[in-house]
Amino acid sequence: MAVKITWKTTPEISPLCAAAAVASGLPVADAQLPGLIGHCVQSISDRLAVADLDVDRFWNCLIAAGDRPRDHRARVEAALLQAGCGELAADSIAPTISGQLADLKIAYAEAFPKLSEQLPLRARVLQEQWEARGPGLIAVIGKLTHRDLIPKKGTVAFVQPALGGGGDASPETGLVWIEAVLANPFPDIPEVVRLGWLLARLGLGRKAASKLVDAKHLPDLAALALLPIVLEAARDVELLGDVELSRLMDAWNTRRINSNCTAESLNPWWSQMREGTTPFPVGLKALDRILTA
Repeated sequence: MAVKITWKTTPEISPLCAAAAVASGLPVADAQLPGLIGHCVQSISDRLAVADLDVDRFWNCLIAAGDRPRDHRARVEAALLQAGCGELAADSIAPTISGQLADLKIAYAEAFPKLSEQLPLRARVLQEQWEARGPGLIAVIGKLTHRDLIPKKGTVAFVQPALGGGGDASPETGLVWIEAVLANPFPDIPEVVRLGWLLARLGLGRKAASKLVDAKHLPDLAALALLPIVLEAARDVELLGDVELSRLMDAWNTRRINSNCTAESLNPWWSQMREGTTPFPVGLKALDRILTA
């Protein structure tokens, strides 16, 4: 049940992740970061706002494209379309956004001139932790859900820390991105547990994982459903101690996924799943109803 992971430390994604954090108004770990790239981010945000587009969705789609070889403008157009832009408008806006992104990357490279050298060294810490403890964690997650829902492979891209601990996943592109922190930002919650959560989302968030749930809801629903499961699995392999689900959700800021989802809604759902024989896809549909009621 081991996941075949391709590890990447290419620096191209780091400025996009930093920009997404600044654009969302999240508290960044490096107080200088908004001053270094804030003007570039604001220019892009203003242009997206004029077109009434989903800013968070735009950045996530751009990051999810990773560093795969593809025309830069085509990536921007694809992200604009995903953010709610029409095709004609995307064709018109893309050149401006592309130029602003180029300015962003230049500003970021000037702020972190040794990123390509330092990122592999930073990444080694979490990669080694995963290789030692991750396979056991993902195996238990598979037992608690279904082994076919665990992805057979995935790509993990390490990025320069902006939040002091963070990451996300794109089931569509098979990419996980995670900040290459040198120490756990929360001593009671190792980052290797977050990585297990993100990797499991690659499988559970795929369209094939549950045809009973709207494909648009599934990635976020999978992320939330996995929280109590990852908590139990991490306790089982002794990566977590007496950590409550609410604590885990606060640490990973899961309110950004769904502000209405709380430990009080997830715990009863998972208890019923553990005690019953409900197939996991059916259980996901039940959770979807709970969270959208």
